[in-house]
Amino acid sequence: MKFNKYFLVVFLVGFCGLGSETLYFKILDFAVGSAPLVAFTVVAGFILGMGLGGLVSAKVKNPSRIEAFLAVYHCAWALYLPQILNLNAKVLALLSPFIGINVSSSLIGFLYIILPAFLLGVTFPIIVERTGRAGTPYLTHALGALIGILMVEFWLYPEWGMPTTLFVLGVFHLFNAFLLLNVSSDLKPLRIGRLHGFLIAVGAVTGSVQGIWLWFAELLFKPYFFIQPTVVAYFLMGLTVGSLIWVRWPFSFRSNLIFCYMGVLISALVGTFWLAMPFADSRPRVFLELGLILLPTAIPIGALFPAFMQGIAKDRAHAGAVILSMSIGNTVGLLFTGAILLRLLLPTQALLLMAVGLFVIIPGKSKWQYGMLAPLVLLGVAIIVFGEQDFFQRIHPKHDVVAVHQVFRGPAEMSAVYTYAKRKRKNPTSHRRLYQNGYSPINLDRKIESVISAVGMSYCHRDDRALVIGAGSGRSAGTVARVFNKVDVVDIGSTVKQLMEYLADGNWQILTRKGVRFYRMDGISAPYVFDQGAYDLIVMTVDPGYLQKAAKLYYAENLRALKGLLRPGGVLVFWADGKVGNMGAQALVNNGTALFKHQKLYSVFRKKQKRTPSYFLLIHSDELLTRDYDRLGLREKLTGDKTVARHFDIEESDRLIFARYHPTKRLHSLYRPSLNVLLRRNRE
Repeated sequence: MKFNKYFLVVFLVGFCGLGSETLYFKILDFAVGSAPLVAFTVVAGFILGMGLGGLVSAKVKNPSRIEAFLAVYHCAWALYLPQILNLNAKVLALLSPFIGINVSSSLIGFLYIILPAFLLGVTFPIIVERTGRAGTPYLTHALGALIGILMVEFWLYPEWGMPTTLFVLGVFHLFNAFLLLNVSSDLKPLRIGRLHGFLIAVGAVTGSVQGIWLWFAELLFKPYFFIQPTVVAYFLMGLTVGSLIWVRWPFSFRSNLIFCYMGVLISALVGTFWLAMPFADSRPRVFLELGLILLPTAIPIGALFPAFMQGIAKDRAHAGAVILSMSIGNTVGLLFTGAILLRLLLPTQALLLMAVGLFVIIPGKSKWQYGMLAPLVLLGVAIIVFGEQDFFQRIHPKHDVVAVHQVFRGPAEMSAVYTYAKRKRKNPTSHRRLYQNGYSPINLDRKIESVISAVGMSYCHRDDRALVIGAGSGRSAGTVARVFNKVDVVDIGSTVKQLMEYLADGNWQILTRKGVRFYRMDGISAPYVFDQGAYDLIVMTVDPGYLQKAAKLYYAENLRALKGLLRPGGVLVFWADGKVGNMGAQALVNNGTALFKHQKLYSVFRKKQKRTPSYFLLIHSDELLTRDYDRLGLREKLTGDKTVARHFDIEESDRLIFARYHPTKRLHSLYRPSLNVLLRRNRE
């Protein structure tokens, strides 16, 4: 095997490693849902697994067998993906009542990824030993990882789907097995040196920094579906650039820690001051701004491994021990950040804490280095100036946040109720908003949430049992609970129950109403938790136009599973804001039409001259849909809700936009999702 082929191997190892991580983000989203800690678990599990694989690499004689097994593993997942998804969703439904949704999801996610991550970590130390270098293989590995995450996120997965992407990763592993076919290495003892406790501490701080940015980026740039993968991609880009810089201009590990400290400070300062800027509306701008914010901290982290490994690269047992030590630290830092730190502190405050931690662990500080405390003080002042209120003000650049009434925090979650005022010369108006993890789609004063449920109920023939997916303020579910005897309410947010209690006056005390049961879980698991054929009405309140991660609820596969929960003649209703765009809206219409025999469409326009609706409702059933507000006594039962009363006479629409219907190339699905909904395309 020629020398240069080793770098092709390590490039493909990086490509498949982070390509797999990116794809498992998607798979887990469908199997266990969007529990906040799942993202942290996937990243931490991959880091820990690859670290353990790096250590055990010293006991592997034929790396080609490892690569061949990974090829078989990915192909098996591709062939049996539907069965695996069903099995794990059922396991989640069994575990959640005992250990909670976050722990259950994280545990299943960890089991998903630990084996492939472990095996993916075996090959890299062998290449380091064979080449006798640390920097160049690390650079090549990081470059492959960066390209892998971008290819899977923006091309392979959306265009080819999950199974095909798994097959592609399997083929690359098979090619690696062929390249390594004649490679045989001497077995080495496993070693963990006494200095590696220091590396664990360094890894914990840098892992925590990455965990903070996994969430902070979503607060700065709306919760687009691509934010977290982009954060991981930029950290990989930083690793690539950092290792390249070290290869060209080697410097000591101690100097690298100083650079990391300064990088964390710069990124934290830029991110804090970014709170004064309005939201970016386009993907290119989001990518550019994220790069400006993240690269200063990611680049110096990229030089940590080669800086520590200089002079000992020929010993793969030592290299594996170094990787494992940093991996353990990264894992601890990520999980501690997601589960504990971010429920106590704002991301800006957590970054300040990490900068202090880095400064403390820098060995042998001289007097002049204490001058580096000046930017730390500057960051502290900036955090005092830009506080909680600025997260909400950022959403309304042309308005003023008058008051923040209540803030609720969970693991990597933040919800709040606040009031903002529109800037007008005469008669300024104030509105209460509900803020959840980076955006505030619900205007609490308009009370429009009631309409979704009321219109859906007007087509129901029975009022026995209903399911509401997505609680929010609880108003939609509360409207249903005033009519139906039994109502099951589902929401993934750890702060949602507190929100509904706080907003009880606006949701008719839903949590205390007889017959109402609240379940904290992702709506994707509902078909596996609740009884088939049990519901007369299903209401989905989560708007894919605002929360792109929730678009999976509207994939054809999930709608088909939800349909199985309906009784004969049962009704499914969902809605979307006009921001979903014409193509996205059409995809939603097409999905409903493909699965149900009858569909009714309501388009709501704020101004007659507008060609795009402000929002629209879609009603579905397998029986003929006939609207009747007197059938279940809705007019009497919903007395006092003026918002609903104004919409009792809403007219059905045979159009979604003024232009004629246009077909989508495909229904967005579990295996090959259309990006129309996810990307909020507003133009045809």
